[in-house]
Amino acid sequence: MKARTLLIGILVLYILKQIALAYFIPSWEAPDEPGHVGYISYLYNEKKLPSSFTNFIATSIYESTFLKQHNASFNLDDRRYTSTINVGSHPPLYYLIELVPYWIATMVPTSFTLVILRLPNIAIGVMILYVIYRFSRTILKNTNVALLVTFLISLQPMFSFITAIVNSDAVVMLCYLSVSFLGWRILYEKKSTKKRWFLFLAVAALSPLSKPHLAIVFGIVTYVVWVASRSLVKTISSVALTALPFTLWLTHNIATYGSTFWGYVVMNQKPEQGNILMYPFEFIATKQPIGIWMSFWGLFGWLNVPMPKWIYILYGIGIGVGIWGYLRIKQRNIQIPSYAVCVTGLYLASILAYDIQYYILSQTLAIQGRYIAVLLPILMWFVVVGMLNYSKVINKIAIVYLTGVFVVGQLLMFITLIDAYKSYFR
Repeated sequence: MKARTLLIGILVLYILKQIALAYFIPSWEAPDEPGHVGYISYLYNEKKLPSSFTNFIATSIYESTFLKQHNASFNLDDRRYTSTINVGSHPPLYYLIELVPYWIATMVPTSFTLVILRLPNIAIGVMILYVIYRFSRTILKNTNVALLVTFLISLQPMFSFITAIVNSDAVVMLCYLSVSFLGWRILYEKKSTKKRWFLFLAVAALSPLSKPHLAIVFGIVTYVVWVASRSLVKTISSVALTALPFTLWLTHNIATYGSTFWGYVVMNQKPEQGNILMYPFEFIATKQPIGIWMSFWGLFGWLNVPMPKWIYILYGIGIGVGIWGYLRIKQRNIQIPSYAVCVTGLYLASILAYDIQYYILSQTLAIQGRYIAVLLPILMWFVVVGMLNYSKVINKIAIVYLTGVFVVGQLLMFITLIDAYKSYFR
């Protein structure tokens, strides 16, 4: 009962914080937000999927916010004509979710449209936190640690950002964590009900319709069904069934774009082929690790509004202390199962493959820290469990330090946004 009350408290605080962010983050000041809104508007009005050749701009929404936007303290570009091409070839799951909120938004002044369209991601964020809590409690078998992990992630600035804007990153995170969690329950809990199996396969079927790289869930489905049933027929039929919706969408896109679809990630760029052998050197030379680290913890606007440098260092110290605490002791009270490591590694591999594909097609690196938000739960498992491996005095200090850094980081997010867009709020 106490754990349930604490969880509800965490979720309520998160909702209040996110509603404030959805309102205060300036219009269009989030990666690809104009394109996402345009996709939703096109889907609602035209009753069909757009393409990368579709000119869809939510002009009236833009105009309703222009008077505020053009007074902002630093140069805010006209975002209407950016990032609409790639978004047009995205799968439709997130945009279908947004249709009802968009319908509601048509009945209110357009100055509130973006706020209303940002609300579904807050609901998705609540679901993500609930899945993280359940997954953490099941994996770690410790309710207090599960609550701490959930609380810390609810305060993580970049997670707060992507679940307070119009974008599909949050639904990607929800889908992959849900498939991983349900797969674990089927494999390692005694009773696997038909309801659980249905939910597992249904979420797996929908996952690649959020982003194509989540086709990797078919690998999880293959493993889970085979280990649970040892039946080749069941395994093949389950994978074929879950792959059907994605296959239909894929067929539609191949019919629309032809062979150019396989280079969809750079459709709006002039091809400039990169040498794959140069990828590791370019990755280091362009300071990608620093950019990924910053955009994993908090880099706002169009990845041009950073927090103070010292907060990224404080995050690094906390993570380092926790990871070292986990690695230094072989006999641990709480173990991180290899299943969790493998599904996380699989996701990370898919993002790396995407970045390499992007580099080969355009000689440009694309990976951002927000793309790997799925790593948050397992990262925090290692860190928190690692801190518990120290002596009682040290682990208490370490936990207080980590919690303090996350609280300060969340406050800094608001301070940073207000300072960067001070003229917008006048």
